[in-house]
Amino acid sequence: AHRQWWGDMRLTIDLLLGMINDMLDVYQESYSGLPLLTSTVSVKGLVTEVVQLFRFEATAKRITFHLEMPDDDVAITADRRRLLRVLINLVHNAIKFSPQGGRITVAVHVETQEYTGGESPGEPSFLATIQVADEGPGITPDDLPHLFEMFGRRKDPGDIRIGRGLGLHFCRLVVAAHRGTIRAENRPSGGAVFFVELPLNQEDYAGHIADCRGSTAL
Repeated sequence: AHRQWWGDMRLTIDLLLGMINDMLDVYQESYSGLPLLTSTVSVKGLVTEVVQLFRFEATAKRITFHLEMPDDDVAITADRRRLLRVLINLVHNAIKFSPQGGRITVAVHVETQEYTGGESPGEPSFLATIQVADEGPGITPDDLPHLFEMFGRRKDPGDIRIGRGLGLHFCRLVVAAHRGTIRAENRPSGGAVFFVELPLNQEDYAGHIADCRGSTAL
């Protein structure tokens, strides 16, 4: 237990130091040319780590995590620390807006989409999709288009999903730097769901088309 606590503390310190540099990058709008420190990253490992980091905060609100992940691991080439920060922001938001006793669902899927550009139109490309869904109040239709702006509109000064918080704006910049996309929707059953879609290496997944499946709104 002591070793786990010390590990969490070291990770938190590293993340806080990185957050300071990330905020400077955002304000200087330097993410367009940001050199990512890439390595092979386990998506399932990232999700597990984030859930572990928030276990005490979730327990305090009696929130449970429901994980939906494939049997095989999903490996991507990414800047691990910055991608971890993206998931931390999304899970933190989900906890903040979840009711007492609610459930947060984090799902990882591999899916295909038809490649429409470049020299091989019609060739499938492969995506890792991470979904973070909560059972909170959801997002108003007026706010959805401004969700990832640095200085978007906000009706509730305490709502960190909208307004002058850098959290979601940072998420969009980091995901874009990885040639991916991030978006949000309201769940039919209530609450919000965020989608992060990141490209996979074609060579690693070319033989797994049959195992890929599309993601569904949670």
